[in-house]
Amino acid sequence: MLHNYDAWKINESLFPTRGAYEEQLKFCIGYAILAPSSHNTQPWRFEIKDSTIYLSLDWSRTIPYGDRKNQEAYISIGCALENLLLALKRFSFAYEVSYFPESFIADAIIIRTHKIKKKKHDELFNYLIDRVTNRFPPSQRKMTKQAAQMIQQVDIEPGTGIEIIIDEKKKKIIADIMEHAINFAFGDVVFKTELSHWIRSNYTQQHDGIPLFDSGLPDILTIIGPYLVKNVPSSRQSRQDKNLILASQALAIFTIGTDDRIGWVKTGQSFQRFSLLCTKYNLFTAPMAGIIEHESSKQQLKKAINIFGSPSFFCRVAYVNRIPHHSPRRTLEDVMV
Repeated sequence: MLHNYDAWKINESLFPTRGAYEEQLKFCIGYAILAPSSHNTQPWRFEIKDSTIYLSLDWSRTIPYGDRKNQEAYISIGCALENLLLALKRFSFAYEVSYFPESFIADAIIIRTHKIKKKKHDELFNYLIDRVTNRFPPSQRKMTKQAAQMIQQVDIEPGTGIEIIIDEKKKKIIADIMEHAINFAFGDVVFKTELSHWIRSNYTQQHDGIPLFDSGLPDILTIIGPYLVKNVPSSRQSRQDKNLILASQALAIFTIGTDDRIGWVKTGQSFQRFSLLCTKYNLFTAPMAGIIEHESSKQQLKKAINIFGSPSFFCRVAYVNRIPHHSPRRTLEDVMV
């Protein structure tokens, strides 16, 4: 039996109510590691000291070529942080978050906690286990008015913004920009080679990387997934991504006022809240970083859609008829210092 998916078996009923304080915090971190991350690298490290949790970037799990500024890595950290905060609130912890304080030598986000009387938790906690990145083609189902209204009311982090695109003309403009960005990325042999190192077969026993559950390939063919990624023609990949954008019910563009690691972490928090809210309404999100990583395409996007702030993250939003298996996760022991 494979154990690289055991993290998804976490159950709130098993919270160690009478356990030590550190044991309770560690249980909450069990929800943090369910967060999505670029290439499913899971680039996070956690440390508990007394009642404080330290969350930092695991530099051995960054993507040096495709994510030169570590923007996607810090966004991934933000997703894990948001999961952690939802879990802390669910199990009656109050918290105070400090983002990379200068008074602290290590490169870490500090979460100071204390117990409080039980209060109503954030309902988004209920969707932490159900959330899954879904890259299957969208269905032709129309988005309900209720869903469209509700996802636009997502509670995002201060300093971040979100543009939700439903208009077909704007989607067409974005699809053209994305086609150019992906054609550029997949024309780069170094980029494709680096990406292929994180591709996994559907039989993988590893605890990280991207299985191809939502690729549409038969399981047996996913064994040669890395080879396929390294050799896919850029024109084919860019055309496929363009069509996925055009078929999606909505697109979401996240923005920040300050383009730095704090802004990226808060982008991750906002995206994760958005993704969980979409899960509530049976919608799926699928990140597409190419349009953000390619600088000229990012500026085209900003100008074409008249976006205030700097675009920091992009994803598709869609109804999908098929739900893929979760991706594998590292163990708690592996992410704890």
